[in-house]
Amino acid sequence: PSLRNTSITHIDLVEDGQPFHGHGTAMTSLIAGDDPNVSGVSPATKILDVRVADPQGNSNTALLASGIVRAIDSGAKILNISLGSSQTSPVLEQAVQYALSRGAVIIAAAGNEQSNALSYPAGYAGVVSVAAIDANGAQAWFSNSGQGLTLAAPGVGIVSAYTANKLVIGSGTSQAAAITSGVAAYLAGRGYQTTNIATVLARSARPTGAAQTAVGAGILRIP
Repeated sequence: PSLRNTSITHIDLVEDGQPFHGHGTAMTSLIAGDDPNVSGVSPATKILDVRVADPQGNSNTALLASGIVRAIDSGAKILNISLGSSQTSPVLEQAVQYALSRGAVIIAAAGNEQSNALSYPAGYAGVVSVAAIDANGAQAWFSNSGQGLTLAAPGVGIVSAYTANKLVIGSGTSQAAAITSGVAAYLAGRGYQTTNIATVLARSARPTGAAQTAVGAGILRIP
């Protein structure tokens, strides 16, 4: 119901005929939900939903790369990637570079493995990599750290919509990335060029005094 009035176009690259995993619904509601109980950051956002994961939420870098290219070729300007891999991939990196060369902004989850390295594609240059913080503004215990981290956003105890008309409470850098993507969409709606949004997000973040490898430039803030 929180997405009842949201403009959503679906592209299914998995095509297995199986029910969708609820993760995409949850992230979309954080970006563009308009239910008073599950309010997204930018409800007027038009969503292009490119399915790259199976019913268990598993995918691979080749399928993700295809999804990125498909999204760009379909006109997407802001890419939310609330998933990641611990390993890099030439085909994924090429897809990211293709998206960036077309003027898109890519926002990706840093990862939830308590690692000292960012997940991919968050670890690629030019990608807005997002860590998770708790209600106290401290790095979430599960959130990956790493060189090149852009910023941090709320990612602990986040309420979102889910399949079967449910609400869920979840934690992860996925949620932090989706909230950041909502802010990016809002900025685009205010007339910011997508090629500048990554810089604006980093410069507008509120410093916390924590290491940049943990929270990047600081906590997400709308300029």
